[in-house]
Amino acid sequence: MPEQLKPQSSADAQETFSVSKLKMYLRCPAAYYYRYVLGLRPPPTSHQMLGTAIHSAIEFNFRKKIETHEDLPLTEVQEFFTANFNYSKGQVLWEPGENPGKSLDEGVSMVTLYHTEAAPKIMPDLVEQVFHVRFENCRYVFKGIIDLVTADALLIDHKTSSRTPSQESIDKELQATAYSLGLRYMRKTIEKGIAFDYLIRCKTPKIVRFETSRTQADIDHFLQVLGMVMTSVQAGIFYPNSTGQFCTPKNCQFWEECVGGRKFNYAPAQ
Repeated sequence: MPEQLKPQSSADAQETFSVSKLKMYLRCPAAYYYRYVLGLRPPPTSHQMLGTAIHSAIEFNFRKKIETHEDLPLTEVQEFFTANFNYSKGQVLWEPGENPGKSLDEGVSMVTLYHTEAAPKIMPDLVEQVFHVRFENCRYVFKGIIDLVTADALLIDHKTSSRTPSQESIDKELQATAYSLGLRYMRKTIEKGIAFDYLIRCKTPKIVRFETSRTQADIDHFLQVLGMVMTSVQAGIFYPNSTGQFCTPKNCQFWEECVGGRKFNYAPAQ
């Protein structure tokens, strides 16, 4: 694989690579091995399920808005969220003390907040847009899904969190660079900017928008890192990042299988 990946219009590639895979490998190659090589998929947490249900409700409204140029009635979006939440809650491994009813109420409040304050200001052009970037001499194709692109080419990603992130973390977020790459590759145009709309889960929910941008130099660096990680995965290089901040029982979904790297016994094929 070349030192820097070079996107091209077509290439023979059968396996997909995503920004989620990239971020997991950079966080801990052993976690990548458990998730994507062995295919282990722990049940979602309540926080993950809630975020997914909220995201789906936002998507539901904006897909309709592309056709009608108007937001759906609030009750229709609330009902969509509630049905999605009730369908998904049985798949969650609820922690002691967690209350599904309380989580549902929180979700309805957050959906209501977004729909009444943020959605009216946004006119979507693309919603949940899939892109594929192919490269020269590479077995992988890079796949991503852009949450939303406005009519004036602003990229928007929707997040749910219990904490407000820092601007520094947003400026370093690989997902934003991947979206910029995908839109430029797909539409041969440069985005107006990139925005992260964070729904903060707290006693009184709030929306915080972070704005950032990406240059061609940012994309080139992203491609260099992506190339190195894909090369490492293809070579079967997996090891535990035992000193990382995510190597704890609370933060690692594969802790029981790995226990801080001490049980990790992967041996590359000869």
